[in-house]
Amino acid sequence: MRLRTCRTLRAAKAIVPQHLLGVIALIALAGAPVPAAHAQSQLWITQFGTTGIDIAYALAPDGIGGVMVAGYTEGSLGGPNVGGQDAFLARYDEFGNQLWVVQIGSADSDSVRALSSDGAGGVMVAGYTRHNLGGPSAGGTDVFLARYDDTGNQLWIRQFGTSSNELARALAPDGAGGVIVAGSTSGSLGGPSAGSSDAFLARYDAAGNRLWIRQFGTSSSEAVYALAPDGAGGVMVTGKVRLQPSRVIESYLARYDENGDELWTTQIRASEGVETIALAPDGAGGVMVAGTVTPVSGGHQAFVARYDENGDELWRRLFGSGAHANALVSDG
Repeated sequence: MRLRTCRTLRAAKAIVPQHLLGVIALIALAGAPVPAAHAQSQLWITQFGTTGIDIAYALAPDGIGGVMVAGYTEGSLGGPNVGGQDAFLARYDEFGNQLWVVQIGSADSDSVRALSSDGAGGVMVAGYTRHNLGGPSAGGTDVFLARYDDTGNQLWIRQFGTSSNELARALAPDGAGGVIVAGSTSGSLGGPSAGSSDAFLARYDAAGNRLWIRQFGTSSSEAVYALAPDGAGGVMVTGKVRLQPSRVIESYLARYDENGDELWTTQIRASEGVETIALAPDGAGGVMVAGTVTPVSGGHQAFVARYDENGDELWRRLFGSGAHANALVSDG
């Protein structure tokens, strides 16, 4: 990916079509109150944890109305603590009842950062480990990727990395039973390192075999934060670019096909710093993007934008005061 060749696009001023408003089914706002007219009835809430620190980072539907949740625990949540932070994965039914919880870890720190349904009732999980979790440590933090069935049995686990630090942040189904995993690397993982931190993208099949891996970046610092399937076997990718020496944050949106070939990359710019966090398909071959814009004058606003299948920005909206958009969910 060569960001110097990317298009700088201006936000269109079209009115948001009413039939697309449902795409933005969930936008998590920090510091922005939700109007009462839009409040929803809480069906249930559940809390679980240990005497240590327990944090959930990712959610994914289980395909029958329930949900999978994962993160890390410093205690014994789904088994004895192995060391430091252990990763955990739990399943809840549609009524909020915990069906099972599993805990996995190494002698050092481990955490799940992303989940994706495997299309067969189970789930793919990805995150990082600082020791030997799915294979020997390559050094620093490695990526781990694992598959679990609907009853919490681990089907396989893979670990990969370099002598530097890697972190998986996002997963997306590949449409063929496998998964695409993405994050950041400080080494040469899928190609030569272009800068202090590059983005990476890799595809694995249902059996845990790697089909391909790609590394892309600039002399600045890049990372992937979110993925969304493009409906044609490929994937939409978004993340941030920390420009040097100004350290201003910009974002990018890219599309890769099922073979890992880059179709296009668009840099998302504003007169302010802009950081994309979430993606969701728009139901028409394009994608919705959400994140945060930080004005030069200070403060920040949430934003949501829509791009078509060719990477052209159709519109962009800012909203909230002191707000961050952290998540998107399609209602289709």
